[in-house]
Amino acid sequence: MNLQDLRKFDTVVEAQAALRESGYAEEFDTKEGKVYALSSQKEYQPEELKIVADARFEGMSNPSDNMVLYVIEAKDGVKGTMLDNMGGSESAQDPELLKKIPMDKNEDSK
Repeated sequence: MNLQDLRKFDTVVEAQAALRESGYAEEFDTKEGKVYALSSQKEYQPEELKIVADARFEGMSNPSDNMVLYVIEAKDGVKGTMLDNMGGSESAQDPELLKKIPMDKNEDSK
């Protein structure tokens, strides 16, 4: 899957399913100043990760349903996604921690 194709999906669920099929199976989450890979239970510092793509998805009926999907790769080869809400409600992720994760959106997906 070419990561530039993320914007072709209508919903975040469709995008995540396609990413899982392309090897981005892990789900990342922020907590207590670290990024956690939920399935493998690994923890990462922001400099051990990079955001290779992101896409925004708008809720059909409620602006508070707006989400951003981050596609993340770790230096140890783990690949996955992180969801964050945007708009009217408070961020689900630590915004200061997210800012520290380098963005490298020019990389092509395999």
